[in-house]
Amino acid sequence: MHDPLTQAFSVGNWLTIWHRDPLRFEGKICRRDDDSCGWFTPPYSQAQRDAIKKLADQQYREIFAKQVAEREERSYAYVCNDPDCHSAIYWSWRAIKHLYRPRGIWQWGCKLTASEREHIYSLATCPVDNLLHVFREAKDERTFERFFFLVFAAYLRHARPWYRHPRWHVWHWRIQIHPIQQFKRWAFSRCGTCGRRFSWGYSPTTHSWNGTGPRWFRGERDVHHSQCLGHSISAANAGDGE
Repeated sequence: MHDPLTQAFSVGNWLTIWHRDPLRFEGKICRRDDDSCGWFTPPYSQAQRDAIKKLADQQYREIFAKQVAEREERSYAYVCNDPDCHSAIYWSWRAIKHLYRPRGIWQWGCKLTASEREHIYSLATCPVDNLLHVFREAKDERTFERFFFLVFAAYLRHARPWYRHPRWHVWHWRIQIHPIQQFKRWAFSRCGTCGRRFSWGYSPTTHSWNGTGPRWFRGERDVHHSQCLGHSISAANAGDGE
């Protein structure tokens, strides 16, 4: 389980808008257990998953034709396709796009935009994050399936219109007004170790993953000055050593 809050927008130092995921996964296949809205990758249905799996099995024999022919000991293996990472992503992408937006016969009639070609090139060659290591692991239909689904996820992200991104789910917004939050902490919260107040804008330390945050007319639970908490931990460790 991860934090279902994701920052959608920030306005200077005084306002942050968070998207709070409702964690409703019924009928959806999602990549994370905190992302039923599909912040990073749009969710898809079981029927879509089955269709992509079937397409992956078919595409493996097309894209890795030489690998298949050598495994089956075909005499013509030497003339079959032996892809690099870029071409494997390129033809996988075209097959997926044709499945969603049929044009002409098979994927041969499915043309890509300049933006799509640039994205494919990045997936294959980006020095920070690419699919090369997954491509190298594709030795049969099963291992190729993982590679194909990663290309599918990249296609879903790229094809999603900007206005369908979860950041525009206004009904899931949680608005954080920083000056009010700072006032509540300064006025009502106290250090759990020394009992003194926090200075304006101070960010306290806590042991808890489930803090309440600053509240009206009530202090936060288990919040401390960092130096106070450091002293209490050192004292506890010293006591254990004795």
